[in-house]
Amino acid sequence: MYSQSVIAADYKWFLKTSNLDSPSCKKVLRQVFELLSKHYFSSENFIIPQEYEIATETGRIAFNEMGLKSEAICLALLWYPFFKNKDFSSDCKQILPVEVIDWLHEAEKIENIDTLKLINQPDNYLKLSLNLLSDIRILLVRIAEFLAILRKEHHDSVEVQSVAQISYHIYAAVLHQLGLYSLNREMLDNAFSVLHPDDYYGILSKLEKSTVKRAEYIEQFCSPLKTALSNAGLKFELKWRTKSIHSIWRKMKVQNVNFEQVFDLFAVRIILQVEKQKEKEACWLAYSLVTSIYEPNPARLRDWITIPKSSGYESLHTTVLGPDHHWVEVQIRSARMDMIAEKGLAAHWKYKGIRTDKSYEEWLNSLREILESPEKNLIDALSGINKPVRTEDVFVFTPKSELKKLKKGATVLDFAFELHTEIGSRCTGARVNNKLVPLKYILQNGDRIEILTSRNQKPTKDWLNFVVTSKAKTKIKRWLTEEQHKFAERGREILKRKLKNWKLEYNEMIVSSLIEHYKLPHSLDLYSGIADGSIDMLEIKALLSGESREEETRQSVVKEEKFRQQPLKTDILIVDPALKNVSYQFGKCCHPIPGDRIFGFITIDKGITIHHEDCPNARFLLTNYPYRRIEACWASDIKDNYFEVSIMIKGEDEIGMANRLTNIVSNTFSVNITSINIESRQNEFSGLFKLQVKHTEQLNQLIERLRRVKGVKSVARIDQ
Repeated sequence: MYSQSVIAADYKWFLKTSNLDSPSCKKVLRQVFELLSKHYFSSENFIIPQEYEIATETGRIAFNEMGLKSEAICLALLWYPFFKNKDFSSDCKQILPVEVIDWLHEAEKIENIDTLKLINQPDNYLKLSLNLLSDIRILLVRIAEFLAILRKEHHDSVEVQSVAQISYHIYAAVLHQLGLYSLNREMLDNAFSVLHPDDYYGILSKLEKSTVKRAEYIEQFCSPLKTALSNAGLKFELKWRTKSIHSIWRKMKVQNVNFEQVFDLFAVRIILQVEKQKEKEACWLAYSLVTSIYEPNPARLRDWITIPKSSGYESLHTTVLGPDHHWVEVQIRSARMDMIAEKGLAAHWKYKGIRTDKSYEEWLNSLREILESPEKNLIDALSGINKPVRTEDVFVFTPKSELKKLKKGATVLDFAFELHTEIGSRCTGARVNNKLVPLKYILQNGDRIEILTSRNQKPTKDWLNFVVTSKAKTKIKRWLTEEQHKFAERGREILKRKLKNWKLEYNEMIVSSLIEHYKLPHSLDLYSGIADGSIDMLEIKALLSGESREEETRQSVVKEEKFRQQPLKTDILIVDPALKNVSYQFGKCCHPIPGDRIFGFITIDKGITIHHEDCPNARFLLTNYPYRRIEACWASDIKDNYFEVSIMIKGEDEIGMANRLTNIVSNTFSVNITSINIESRQNEFSGLFKLQVKHTEQLNQLIERLRRVKGVKSVARIDQ
């Protein structure tokens, strides 16, 4: 059967060439081909399925052209069909060992990145990939898969258009960075042919028409070189190649010329057969012979023998003026240098000899080092290989798949300020990968984040204790400073008003004397102290008027004694916001609302405070100051007024829970939410909701309805 002979031949090739020493690796390879056979050759096929072709081509590129070994080859064979064929992936999970499935789950992290949105951020994409992956081989296999798709897939398909974009803008640069120049050229040309077919095939047609003419010119150019090199006793091989179509197109664009005006369409390569210790001497001798025959352009000399490229590339490049005044590029290198130039890092290690798993791991580590530190020289990386250090950044996504880079250790709040100052200032939490998390949640690579906000949320000093980015810290400090100025302005107005009442003039002398008395660094601190009550206005009055503080204290004691001597009042205070001639306020410790049993408590300076009977402070107040209590009740016709109340909801952390709760509160009961603070831990959440309600009946109905929500464990009113 034709199909069976194809898959049998491929299996034998991989089994033989990949040098699988471990019986377990051989077993996995056999299982992989059995899965491929089952899903793609279950019946007689005379056409090789494209998914199978791409899978085996990916494997060949990974082994033959990248230098990867058995484990990565199995991943390469599996990658394309695993993510394209649900039945195939299901069988893989049942048959293959857990180690292989773990690799595929790692690969899924790359599959899930919306790479098209990152084509203008190649550096960030590479850093994100290296942070997400524990093994560099997964990234290399991904690149091999894309090259295989460009080789095998029809160029008009939507998939190839996407693959070409990513290959052209991101993966080709990675191949170049690793010194895989031949793969880099091929990937750029293939991607260019998909993205700009008219330009590509236009240049290709012109190259094909001038093939014979170019060959004749090269023969004329190389003839005197062969004679000179032979007479000097050098063993050599002369090659020439036409430059890549993409390279020619770029020259046309950069130099603003047409095809006929691009003179250096090809390069001549002199490959010397020489021992390593004599390489430099032989290369410079060859250079002197070339430049003695043809006039060189000094500005185009490139010496990568004395100082190799970071990828290990070594060669002498010069451009000389050949026959008919055409410029020709000449590359001079040894056979060893040529192998490294073609195969990159894989060839470097091939020359050193990879005979142990330890050497192979060192090679893989060196790949990661080169990608993470492009400025680091390959030779330095390979001479003292350390465990690769990951970047100090974290890469996350918005709901629209936009990539954001933040400092490692950044929190949800840092991310919110990265998006916009207003979003950060109103942030109450976030959904990360569809799970509710608090402000302090530390972001992980690859997290997808949706910020939750409330118009009543405001920054606090506590935020500065857990944000790590300078942008978030600066914005929070600026907001706090602005608020302090607003708060201080209220304090300044209080001071001016009091001074006016005391028949004293507000001026800088008075302010300076107060700052000096309280040992404050700035007038801002004075005004803030007045606004929050930490600086007593009676004390200021005593300081400014000369009245002793002891006298004020004596008066306060007398005032307190009068309270004690007054008979208990039997009048009842009717609580109604519509009444304008009664001075009272609601206790911030309990927030009573209509329907609560309440009482009034007479304060010395602030009128009457209304508490509900179950207020946590009620017992202390009534035990120590029973003579200050007055009976109170709500007006019978109180309406069209809203009162603040807090409830705590606890339950299971499920996707959409916050939406269900807020929908019931806002839409079903038409209750306004002034703030929400939700924290999630170990799959459970607790949410503090501050609401505005009309009466206890409405609140009790709401609580009862919320208790019936699936996943909610408890709902209770709390005092704050």
